This record gives sequence, structure tokens and C-alpha cells, in this order.
Amino acid sequence: MCYTNFMPNFVDQEQKEFEQFYKTSLLWIKLRPIVKRGSLLIFFLADTLLLLFFAWSFLEYGVFDFFTDRALLASIVNGQGDLRAVSLSHAAAGLTQQEVGVLPLTDGRADFYAVVSNPNPSWFVEFNYHFTYSGGETQAVRGFLLPNDSEKTLVSLGVTVSGAPKTASVVLSDVNWTRVPAHTISDYGSWSAERSAFAYDAIMYQRDVDLNGIKIARSSFDLVNKGAYGYWEPTFTIVLRRNASIVGVTTTTAPKLQPGETRLITVNWFGAIPSANGTEIEPNLNIFDPAVFMPPSGTASNDVRERIKVK
Repeated sequence: MCYTNFMPNFVDQEQKEFEQFYKTSLLWIKLRPIVKRGSLLIFFLADTLLLLFFAWSFLEYGVFDFFTDRALLASIVNGQGDLRAVSLSHAAAGLTQQEVGVLPLTDGRADFYAVVSNPNPSWFVEFNYHFTYSGGETQAVRGFLLPNDSEKTLVSLGVTVSGAPKTASVVLSDVNWTRVPAHTISDYGSWSAERSAFAYDAIMYQRDVDLNGIKIARSSFDLVNKGAYGYWEPTFTIVLRRNASIVGVTTTTAPKLQPGETRLITVNWFGAIPSANGTEIEPNLNIFDPAVFMPPSGTASNDVRERIKVK
């Protein structure tokens, strides 16, 4: 009877495992210097890249961007200069004063006047004004000038004065400029002409008018409202001139002036009778204020000013 030995050969198995371990260890011993050198190389490479990145960042943000920022700042400053120039070119120029004077009356009073102009075609201006003279000053009055008002006479009439002042100065305060809104008024010239279409016919000045036994002077003219707008109380400044000199100033009102109406306006001059050979008539109408206009025919006839007072 024959028996086969099936018992595993533990010695051979152990020998094989040892040989495998030996080969692996030998391979690691051979590769270890290479891995070490490679690791160091990678470390130094990474460190070098970090140093290069730091150096580049410093140069970019600390050096290159310094000059870039300086150039950008310079361009901004130059741009602001250009913007300021543009702003100044579109800003309102100051009012122009042409003449200031005082006209003494015969009863301890005097009339003060100042001829001013608004050279701005797109700016409307409101202000307070008063006159100063050697003996004091007049009360402040609210005034205005429309755009391109080439000549307007500001007045303070019948001011009680001490002595006989011969010179005066005008003082403006609380000046408020308003730009004409281009989106609603594209053509100011046409817009204003439609709202202040006045004509003056038969202008006369008489020095020898008898009024109840008193000799006075009288100005008269036909005021023609050629426009389609009516006005509650439009006022007009009347200036008498002898050649180029102003010798008389006053104001008058034409209450409830209707569209298309022609009205005779008469103004009496009391006191000293000036010798004049020219008469100028200036409308004193703030066409930017809706309260000066009467409502069109067929609409409510209440005075707009009364409705504004209620509000």
C-alpha cells in the first residue's frame, strides 16, 4: 500500500517570503537616495516658486502699480480739470452792472435806480437788492432777471432821505440762479416771446400838464398785449432819458390785462419836472411764475394767487 505525502512544505514557503522581502528591501535601499533627492528637489522647486511669486507680487504691486497709479491719478486730475473747465463754461456768469444813480425829489425823498443785465442765455436769477448812499440805505426788495435780459432797471422809489445824496450803490444778496430746463423749454427765445408779447404805441411825454391847478409832467402810451396770455397785475418800469442820461424812473401796473387787449396807460410825474427826450418801457413780468398768468377764457376765473395763498 502506497501513501503520498500531502503535507505543505513550510520551509520552502518561508524561503520564498524571505526572498521577496529581501528583494523589496534591496529595491528600497537602492531607491531611497533617489526619492530623497527627488523630494529635496521638489521642496526647493516649490520654495523657489513661492519666492519668485512673492518677488513678482512685490514688483507688480509695489513698483509697477505705483507708476500705474501715478499715471491714473494724473489722468483723473487732468480729467477733473477738463470737467471743471466744462462746468465753468456752462455755469452762469455774474450780473453786469451798467449804471447806478439817485434822483432827488423836492420833498425830502429820492428815487434810486440801477441798470443791470443778465448775459446768460440759459439762466434765470432771483435776488434781493437794496441801495446804499451816504445817509443810509433803502429797504431790500426782491428782484429777478430773465435769461438774456440785456438791460433792466431796478428801482426803489420815493425813499425818504436826509440831505441830498448824489451817488449810490446797489447791493445784491440771496442770489439764486436757476437753469432753464432744456427738457421742457427747448427754445427759450420762442417760449419767452409767446409769454411776454407786449407792444407800446403812441408813446408821449408832456411837461406842461395842468392837474387841478398844479403843473405836472405826464407819460402816456398804448399798451398792447399781442400774446395769447392774460396777466393779473403786470408791472412796467418807465425810464425817462435826456439823451443818454436817466432823468426819471417810476413803475405802473395794468391790472387784469387780457389777451389781445390794448390799454391806454397814463403816468403822472409830480415834483421836479424832468426834461426828457426819450422814454423806455420795460416789462417787469416773471414768466417763470405761473401765478402771474390769468386762466384762459372758459376756465375757472379765480385768481391763481388766491389759490396759492390757501395752499
